[in-house]
Amino acid sequence: MTRCTPDTFDLDLTGAYAVILRACGMTFEGTEDEIEARAFQILWKPADGRPYSQVKPRLATAIELARRDGTIILSTVAA
Repeated sequence: MTRCTPDTFDLDLTGAYAVILRACGMTFEGTEDEIEARAFQILWKPADGRPYSQVKPRLATAIELARRDGTIILSTVAA
């Protein structure tokens, strides 16, 4: 079975993950491993059963986007 997705699919999904991290108040203190573990916990709680190796490349990019763009404060967005 061939997977047909537009070229921008991965970037859009990664960007969405970054927005989730920002809206959840992701912090960037600690080692890179600690930061990745926090992001993994926010996006894919262990009960979801996704292997870390499957999401690691997208996770690293989402963390960088979230770090670059800063926290989203939902109370100001809704106003």
